[in-house]
Amino acid sequence: MTSTQKNNIPEPPDTNASPEDLAAYYEQYSPQELIEAGYMKVLPKDDPGTARRRELAKSALKKKRAQLNIVLDEKEREELEAYAKAIHIPVSTIAKSWILRALNLEKSRISETRI
Repeated sequence: MTSTQKNNIPEPPDTNASPEDLAAYYEQYSPQELIEAGYMKVLPKDDPGTARRRELAKSALKKKRAQLNIVLDEKEREELEAYAKAIHIPVSTIAKSWILRALNLEKSRISETRI
């Protein structure tokens, strides 16, 4: 990742941020992007700051959630699972981050064509 790309990702919210702000931030950027930008690293499960942030994000996500089922053929599913396993991120997290990133790109593209 170049320094220009890192500068496009703002620093994560601090520990006093609302659960909604934390959830919005971590839904906008994939874990891989945050790791590459130097904002995320793997911490021990017993780290108190990590545990608190996980709980805050969970509570925010519980408020308004919906499930989306996507049908993939077997080869596509296997490729996605292999990729997720290789980078140690759950398949659902990867799929969600890709969908949200694509949605943001499409919204930007559409708003640019309206100008």
